[in-house]
Amino acid sequence: MKSNIRIAAIQLDIAWENVSVNLQKVKYWLEKYTQKADIIVFPEMFLTGFSMNVASNALENNATPLKELSTWASVYKIAIAGSIMIKENKHFFNRFFFFEPDGKCSTYDKRHLFKMANEDKIYTQGNKPIIFQFYDWNIKPSICYDLRFPVWLRSKNNYDILLVVANWPQVRVYAWKKQLMARVIDNQCYVGGV
Repeated sequence: MKSNIRIAAIQLDIAWENVSVNLQKVKYWLEKYTQKADIIVFPEMFLTGFSMNVASNALENNATPLKELSTWASVYKIAIAGSIMIKENKHFFNRFFFFEPDGKCSTYDKRHLFKMANEDKIYTQGNKPIIFQFYDWNIKPSICYDLRFPVWLRSKNNYDILLVVANWPQVRVYAWKKQLMARVIDNQCYVGGV
């Protein structure tokens, strides 16, 4: 077991609905943090911004940008985490991806969709909480509004790190920080949020 794990949280300046520009920004940060971090975490919907325009922006599971991210995880020897809008079987998901350097990829679909932005009318909610292992650390992924549901995130001593990606507005950053700290206290685990 690797006793320490280094996580880089990147608050990416997202180019609105521009996957190719955002991929170049991701590559820049990967080059900067190779050898310095084990995991690099990007925000919710880091390739497009928090968009409801799924017709133009949702990716299929085998889309080129996903293949690139998987390849880059291997090339830069760093795990890449963040959420991306996905189209699968005529449904759309706000999906957390965790690309590992060995080619493995874990995913989680956002459970609690943000009704005030009509996310629940466009995306399909996930229903399966997951925990995956990386360097013998048990990691639970979470996306934005999920953070407000402590029962959904409750640890039964089965994860070490809660990793939260979000597209949280600056005006409510106070609530974001308080809720991250509350999940630390609730679950007695490490919490990383970006």
